[in-house]
Amino acid sequence: MSRKKLHKIRVIIPILVIVVILTLLFVGKKFDNNQFQNQEGTSGLHPYIEFTELDDELFLVGDTVVEWLSGEMGGKELYDKYSSRGKVYSAKPVTILYSIHDMPSTVEVKSQSVELAQDVSFNDAKIIDVPGSKRSVTFEHLYVGRTYYYRVTAQLSDGTEITAENCFKTADTPRIISTDGVWNMRDIGAVKTADGKNLKQGLVYRGVELDGAVYNKYCITESGINTLVNEFGIRTEIDLRGEKENSRDMLGSTVKHNVYTSVYAYSDSLISYYFDSYRQLFSDLAKEENYPLYVHCSYGKDRTGTVIYLLQLLLGVSEEDAYREWELSVLLDGVLDYELMEDYIAALKELEGDTMQEKVENHLLSIGVTKAEIESIREILIEDYIPNNTDTDEQNSVLEGKKIVYDGDSIAMGLFGDGGYGQMIADLTNSEMVNFAIGGGDWYPSKKERIITR
Repeated sequence: MSRKKLHKIRVIIPILVIVVILTLLFVGKKFDNNQFQNQEGTSGLHPYIEFTELDDELFLVGDTVVEWLSGEMGGKELYDKYSSRGKVYSAKPVTILYSIHDMPSTVEVKSQSVELAQDVSFNDAKIIDVPGSKRSVTFEHLYVGRTYYYRVTAQLSDGTEITAENCFKTADTPRIISTDGVWNMRDIGAVKTADGKNLKQGLVYRGVELDGAVYNKYCITESGINTLVNEFGIRTEIDLRGEKENSRDMLGSTVKHNVYTSVYAYSDSLISYYFDSYRQLFSDLAKEENYPLYVHCSYGKDRTGTVIYLLQLLLGVSEEDAYREWELSVLLDGVLDYELMEDYIAALKELEGDTMQEKVENHLLSIGVTKAEIESIREILIEDYIPNNTDTDEQNSVLEGKKIVYDGDSIAMGLFGDGGYGQMIADLTNSEMVNFAIGGGDWYPSKKERIITR
């Protein structure tokens, strides 16, 4: 063998040795890694939660109401189109779907929950526990025009916890309520005032009778009672049918059942004979302890529609939006008396005042509803409402030495001293004299008359 070939061999052999060693190291490491993964199972896997994507804006009403809102078809036409399906308009829930990925075969979900809140910090969250094998949760009766935040948390059997958050927005539509045995039900708060303020949701609901007195189909079930009393927290049933319609208590002993004997619809409501019932009704609407409440007559259209129309105008809702809220009841059975409503609106426009809100307020004042009660109604039902208090010096001079007559059990009155302003609730019963030492005047309350001075 030549010296030249020997030199080449000497150079190549070390190189081959290095290549063999590196190859063995690489193969050995790969083998060790595979063996480790097969033995340990959980290493390198990171379980995570993934949500099924929701629409940017979720409609909580069915196609019928969506079409009605578009204005392309009238309510009667829509009723005829959809009535064969049963309830023409109903609410839609929101279902959150999710999945858990990269779960090792030796690990399972021990427990899981879903939180839903209107606060991004989840301070007001509603928490629902979800069975281990389920990956969805459904929420009903959500507010409209709101952003909701939701969070899923899963506890795994190996002691780890995984969580994921997301959000969705509900569309600005009427807030329709679907519950067993109750028809034509909705929340009147799903609307804005003419100056852009929101009416509060969850305080005033309207619908049909609950006891089937006129139509046996309109009879609330145990499930419906549970929804109204336990979920919505209804405190007062405002029954506009009068005693002659054999009204029954359906919501239980925890709910007050107020029956108004002479609340008539449309232009009849402007006849003086019926003023006392309307005065008492709006006085009751001024008491915060009565809320949330459910307002109804028999079909929830005419008498209920008249009261809610007046109430929304008083709160500053535009004439157009208040009318649309009234008109939505046509989807109950395709029947609504448009002619009587037009006559009623014309009669209201003849009342004193520059706007419909002023006209309604002046009318209610004329039948005995007080300014304080009207302010209370607005403060209860309008978000971020600033009460229209008069100047304290002016109030003090008006109150000085005055005699007050009152028709209720309590009255809130301002106290002025050292430049401060406070509120005191004084229980006034019978004709007992109470000295409030405001300007040195004694106040003589009587339950027989309304307040004539404040």
